[in-house]
Amino acid sequence: MTAPPRTALRCVFRVAAGPRIGFGHLLRARALARALDVVPVVSVRGGKAAADAARALGCRTVNGTSVLREVDLLFLDDPSATHGRQWVESARRLGVRCVSVHDGATPHEVDLGFYILDHRIEAAGKTRRPPRRPRRVLIALGGGSHVRRMAQRVVDAVNRSSPGVSIVVASGFVRGPRPVLRHARWLAARRGLIGPLLDCDVALVAGEVTLYEAGALGVPAVGLAIVGAQWRAIASFARRRALLDGGGSPGSAPAIARAAQGVARLIRDDGQRRDVGKIARRLLDGWSTQRVPRHILTALGPRVRRGA
Repeated sequence: MTAPPRTALRCVFRVAAGPRIGFGHLLRARALARALDVVPVVSVRGGKAAADAARALGCRTVNGTSVLREVDLLFLDDPSATHGRQWVESARRLGVRCVSVHDGATPHEVDLGFYILDHRIEAAGKTRRPPRRPRRVLIALGGGSHVRRMAQRVVDAVNRSSPGVSIVVASGFVRGPRPVLRHARWLAARRGLIGPLLDCDVALVAGEVTLYEAGALGVPAVGLAIVGAQWRAIASFARRRALLDGGGSPGSAPAIARAAQGVARLIRDDGQRRDVGKIARRLLDGWSTQRVPRHILTALGPRVRRGA
């Protein structure tokens, strides 16, 4: 498939990110900027840690809606309808078109809505390695501070249900010392989790970016919601047998135990593990970074000029 045409788009990405909400929205903004061949100019709803993470990812950070006077297109990746409304209303007053990148139904009244994956997935999905011994489990529950608070509980549950497996835990974007882990090791993956996903047998994921990345790569996964908003994506995948659902109250002990049991089922059952990965791979073809830019340019105009 050929690459999308180069454009002279002037874009700004408004995202929610930080130690509490995580950094998946920020990663999606960078992925879409790369796909559109534009500079990732980002306004972050979050604190200093979020702005630092954006700059570490190669983004240029800006503040306030005044930046909309200088752009043609607003990309909004914020699950809060309240916080996003100011940006959408400001963009409309200036004739700036709006695109929402989101999980499930978009909370914003925008011109278009999409979900974006990293462009590297297109090639990486063809390079799955054979299963290893011992089996490897990747725990990737987002980029926020909650990962460090609950990592040991999740590791203990997985270790009890699947003794002898190798466990790695993605540490996220929060800086500072990490607590010592028993029966597992931390994985620093600030450049993304495509490589670690390809190198594991089962992934235990929350309902955010890594859930979609695992599916697009054909990696069998178990979903563990950390917040209620993640249930929708996890439940949608589970209904299609593309993932096992941990269920229960988000982040609760019963949910963690059930998710660990799901990991054990996939570790033990080679057939189910293959089936879950194949179904997920069919649902997510990994070509969003080719298709979505074309769709945006077609639907909103090849240059998406203000007032178009």
